[in-house]
Amino acid sequence: MTQSAVVKDVHVGDEIAYGPVATAYYAVLEFLQIRPFYSMKSGYGFETRFGSYGKASFVEVWSFGKQLDYSKGVSQKRICFQAPCLIEETGLVLLGEADFRAAAQNGFAFAMVGKLRRINGKVSAQAFGEVLKLKGQLAPALSAVQPPPKPYPDLALELDGKSGELRPREQAQPAVESD
Repeated sequence: MTQSAVVKDVHVGDEIAYGPVATAYYAVLEFLQIRPFYSMKSGYGFETRFGSYGKASFVEVWSFGKQLDYSKGVSQKRICFQAPCLIEETGLVLLGEADFRAAAQNGFAFAMVGKLRRINGKVSAQAFGEVLKLKGQLAPALSAVQPPPKPYPDLALELDGKSGELRPREQAQPAVESD
């Protein structure tokens, strides 16, 4: 298993708590690994990485009759000493919070269905539980720290008595009366 970690992505302004890489399926010359995560922007889910000498072209992910939100990643040749080459396919599965927390308690079983084949995977609860432990280390969302800005600022202006300029009402100085 690869280590769990919190990663800050400065380019998109996201913080992600990653669990360890876990093997969900293994057979001779092929494997399926997942890495669960919690993203401040995307929510809960897991990345998938399937390696085999035959392409699967995954299009769907299911768990006990429920179709999950799956996005296909890239498919590329990895190791080519002789034909056939090892092909690696990646993807992303998003889960609701309740499903993720259930996986952290009971483990997670699922099926990845492709145009060319189907793979059944199972991951222990530990990988998902690590993410929940790390989630507390993420910075709170800005909306939780600061109240949202007013949709329209107060545009009330007054004539500053000293300078004769228009200024926001709270900054305007009263005019000094002379006798």
